[in-house]
Amino acid sequence: MPQVSIVLPVYNGEKYLHQSIDSILAQTFTDWELIIVDDCSIDRTSEIIKTYVNMDSRIRVYRNETNQKLPRSLNNGFEHAAGKYLTWTSDDNLYLPTAIAEMTDYLDNNVDAAMVVADMCIFDDDTSDECILSFDEKEVYVHNCVGACFLYRSDVIDIIGGYNPDWFLVEDYDYWLRILFECGSIGHVDKCLYRYRNHRSSLTITRKKDVQSQLIQLLTTYIDQIVDRLSNNIEWLLCLYYELIQMGTVGDELESILRNYLPQVSKDIIYDDNKCYVIYGAGQFGEKAVEKLGEHAVAFVDGNPELVGKKKCGLNIYSVDNVLEIAKNNHVMIAADARKLYGMISRLEKEGVDDFCTWINYNNFQYKNLLRIYEK
Repeated sequence: MPQVSIVLPVYNGEKYLHQSIDSILAQTFTDWELIIVDDCSIDRTSEIIKTYVNMDSRIRVYRNETNQKLPRSLNNGFEHAAGKYLTWTSDDNLYLPTAIAEMTDYLDNNVDAAMVVADMCIFDDDTSDECILSFDEKEVYVHNCVGACFLYRSDVIDIIGGYNPDWFLVEDYDYWLRILFECGSIGHVDKCLYRYRNHRSSLTITRKKDVQSQLIQLLTTYIDQIVDRLSNNIEWLLCLYYELIQMGTVGDELESILRNYLPQVSKDIIYDDNKCYVIYGAGQFGEKAVEKLGEHAVAFVDGNPELVGKKKCGLNIYSVDNVLEIAKNNHVMIAADARKLYGMISRLEKEGVDDFCTWINYNNFQYKNLLRIYEK
C-alpha cells in the first residue's frame, strides 16, 4: 500500500502533461501512486499517458466514459486511491522535487493537522513574471489562499465525502472550507514547493466571471460558519466584507450579518458628488480615484514618508499625520485594496477622522447607478 496517492485529472492536456508527470517522477519521496483520470481527451493525452503507464508501475490510468468535469473526475480518481495521504495536481503545473517529502513529514509529525499546505510560485507562461502565494488559515475564510500544493489525510474523505460537482470552478475552495469546519486545522510549510502555471487557456482565465459568481455563492452559503470563525478577528472580517463588495455584490441579508460585527462599516459614508475629497492612499487605487473624481479630488495623504512632499496626478501628497487638518473642509476617501483597509481605517480613527468613504464602496455605488440607468 503506498503512503501517498496523487490524482491527476486531465482533459486535452497534451501541451504540458509530460512536465507535470515528470515532476512527480522526480520526487525525492518515492512511496507514491499516481492515478491519472482522463476526462475523455481527444488530443494526444491518452498516448502520452500510455507511455508513462508502461514506464512505471506506480502509474495507473482511468478514462471517464463521458466528460464529467473536474469535481467528478477527482472523485473517480480517489475511489481508486489506497494511500494514507492524498493530494491532486493539474496537468499544467509542477511539483518541486521535495514537495511530497516535506508535506508527508509535516503530517507525520503534526497529528492534529488534517491537511498541510505549502507555498507555491505562480509564473506567467508568456512573461518572466512570478509571485508567491502563501497560506494563512484566517485568510482562507476570505478567499482561497490554499493554492495547489497540499496533502491531506485519507480519513478526511470518510468525514466530509468527496468534491461537490455543484461547486464546479470553486470545488477545491469548498473542500478546504469543509475540512476546516469539520476535520480540524490546516498546517503550513513555509516554503515554495510547487510551480503554478498562469496561461491563457486555463479555467481561471477563460471562465473568470463564472469563477467569481460561484465564489460569491460559496461564501454566501458558508457565511454563518465563516463569521463564527472570524468574529474575534475584525481585520479579516472587514476584509471579507469589502472583498465581497469589490467582487460586485453584497446582498442585503449578507450585508446585515456582516455589519453586526463591523462597527467600522457604519463610518463608511455614502459618496456625495457635491463634496471634495482628500484621497488616503497615493498608490494605484489612489490614481484611479483621482481619475474618477476629477476636480473633486483635492489632495493625497499617505503613510509612506518617501511619498510625502511629492506630487501625483497634479495633487500634493501630505502625511497622514495631518489628515484631520487637511480634510477639515473635505471628506476622506480611502483608496486601497480590501486587505489594507483595517489598518487604514484604524489610522483615521486614531487621527480623529469620524467618517470616510472607501474607493471600493464608491465604485460599487457608481456601478449600481449605472445598472439602474441601464435597466430603465
